[in-house]
Amino acid sequence: MNVDMFFEHFGDLINSPNGVSKVRSLILEMAVQGRLLDATESSKDSAQRLIESIALTRQELIQKGDLKASKRETSAPKSTPFPIPKNWNWSKIGYFCSKVGAGSTPLGGKKTYVAEGIPFLRSQNVWNTGLVLDGVARIPAATHDRMSGTWVQGKDILVNITGASIGRSCVVPISLTTANVSQHVSIVRLLDDRLVRFIHLCIISPYFQRTIMEVQVGVSREGLSIARLKEIAIPIPPVAEQEKIVAKVDELMALCDELEVRQQERRAVHVRLNTAALDRLTAAETEPDFQTAWTRLQKNFDTLYTLPENVQALRQTILQLAVMGKLVPQDDRDEPADNLLNLMRKHRDEHKAELKGVSVLSQNTSKSEERLTTLPKGWVEAKLSDFGVFFGGGTPSKQRAEFWKGRIPWVSPKDMKVLTIGDARDHVTPEAIEESSAKLVPSPSLLMVVRGMILLHSFPVAITSAEVTINQDMKALFFAVPEVADYLLIACRGMRNRMLSRVERSSHGTCRIPTDEISNFTIPLPPLSEQKRIASKVNRLMAICDQLEKDLVEQTELSGLLSYATIESVLGQSSSESLSSKFGPVVPITCEIINRRRDPRRPLGRTKLAKLQYMVQHRLGIDLGITFERHAHGPLWTGMFPLINTAMKEGWFTYEEPTRKGHTGKFTPGENIQPQLDACPQIIGDKQAEFDELLNLFDTLDTKQAELLTTLYAILHDFKKAGKDPSEEEIIEDFYNWHEEKKKFNRKQVAEMLTLLKQDGIL
Repeated sequence: MNVDMFFEHFGDLINSPNGVSKVRSLILEMAVQGRLLDATESSKDSAQRLIESIALTRQELIQKGDLKASKRETSAPKSTPFPIPKNWNWSKIGYFCSKVGAGSTPLGGKKTYVAEGIPFLRSQNVWNTGLVLDGVARIPAATHDRMSGTWVQGKDILVNITGASIGRSCVVPISLTTANVSQHVSIVRLLDDRLVRFIHLCIISPYFQRTIMEVQVGVSREGLSIARLKEIAIPIPPVAEQEKIVAKVDELMALCDELEVRQQERRAVHVRLNTAALDRLTAAETEPDFQTAWTRLQKNFDTLYTLPENVQALRQTILQLAVMGKLVPQDDRDEPADNLLNLMRKHRDEHKAELKGVSVLSQNTSKSEERLTTLPKGWVEAKLSDFGVFFGGGTPSKQRAEFWKGRIPWVSPKDMKVLTIGDARDHVTPEAIEESSAKLVPSPSLLMVVRGMILLHSFPVAITSAEVTINQDMKALFFAVPEVADYLLIACRGMRNRMLSRVERSSHGTCRIPTDEISNFTIPLPPLSEQKRIASKVNRLMAICDQLEKDLVEQTELSGLLSYATIESVLGQSSSESLSSKFGPVVPITCEIINRRRDPRRPLGRTKLAKLQYMVQHRLGIDLGITFERHAHGPLWTGMFPLINTAMKEGWFTYEEPTRKGHTGKFTPGENIQPQLDACPQIIGDKQAEFDELLNLFDTLDTKQAELLTTLYAILHDFKKAGKDPSEEEIIEDFYNWHEEKKKFNRKQVAEMLTLLKQDGIL
């Protein structure tokens, strides 16, 4: 490896997607491979002298009885994972240690914790960047004394050996005079303090972390035994060279930290500039002010819209301008909106008389009712209740399985991810509606979510294109005049923040919008002709935003691919070549999954594909020959990304990136997929029925549900493999400890998915 190449491409790597994280990993990879220093910085000494010194120290301690001799008193590991400099040596990590052992939890567990006492270190305190003592548990001094085998001292290396944080590691600072560790944490105490920093770098390096994932029992739980930990091979340079490597890593990591802060600051400035530019548009009170603001935005368009969040802000501003009457000019020839409002009220009252079982919302004055201050010429103020008749929702009995085998879409908040709804994940029968509080909602109607945690940040709305029914967390507004549907959808989206300001939150955290707040919510109503012009203009502008986001996705993807190619060049290896020999059965199985999942309503993206790969290997026991790592979105085989690139070149399948943030990408079978499909039956064998059942199950799940199910399965699977029967609390704790991204799921969602796993026999 040419060290100069790393610094030559440093800027490009830093600015690629997740660039700082990639560079940090690359620094550690280069450090442990002996590629970080140039020839002038490398030591002329040999690591063999260090190993011989350690051997003498071990012998002395063994003779004194202070160290137990291993069955094979040798430093040599079973294999050498990669080439290292000639003056380095490979060794088992345990050979350099006076102690490698797990901690334990005091009898009584959490009940023994006290407010003041000895720190009791658990996995959540151990981070690669250091020991985190915020909220650390404490135990009485007497308990500490009885647990002398788990005492911690300065310069110990701690390694998490169970749970979602397995492999995380830190060095105990000298300032911590004493502490104990739980059974989920291993103490690695070295014979020579000078080696602490370099060996810690080895432990947190991608190489060591990959090795942990290969030798542990499962993806998330129990598997890194002390015996296996001791046997892991580490590269050992001479002490002097270790010190230089550590210093170089510190220097480069500090540079990464600084660049990361600068990136965040630049991004924040970028967002603030865009916000200011858009605010000028919405705040403009006169036509000249509006044109000035628009001209300024146009001049800086290419600069401002290089961030997805800025495009999202642009979308929201377009919707706001639409309901402010600033998007299209008014026309004096349009029929006054007063006439339209009277017509809506007339038809609404007729519908009330005709429809049975309709939940008519209150017309009482809401406590937060506000009058719209200014309206464009020809516009009037209307309430949501003026637009039609409201329907409530309900859930038919889950105990009546026959209720859920119908064809009527039962729409719940999880379906409210699109603007037009004609179908749902769940379906019910007419009898289910008759024998529950659910109601058949005629089309077109406006659907809205009025209860749920999503109201903390969003107000999902959609227009129906077919008859549906809804659950109790939603309301439906059947239009008195269907022609206003497109505009009202735009208005509700554009006035999102006003609606969210009416959300009430209960003492236990549930969010809801009171019925009277919905009924009396004021909407600016333009003439019908102008509504059509507004809808047309919004559609054209949203199409531009779609293209902007698509371009950003493509640029990000290209930048990401270039960064991976650069990393391969820096490390002197080709991931596509090395992975080609390892693809094996995963290629036909992946092609079969993609070929089977063609439902446009539930496109198969990379996240769901990764979860299916995991479940095929671990749930069905079909060996795909791949290893999974912990990822923010659940178990992940990182070789999937090079596989996708190879597959697109070979014509097995194609992948289309999502055109909008938060949307799902799309896999499509390629022209050369058939040979891969032909190989599947032999790989699947007698598991075909289970394979089909698994695909059918995932077809009912959205991406987040697939992530939730698979992550919980990984945790439960590994508990079971370790011979443990965990409590629900232990499982949920492990789930949230998997990655901070898991906080997007609330406890109710996690508990419900756990119930599904257990009841449906998935585990």
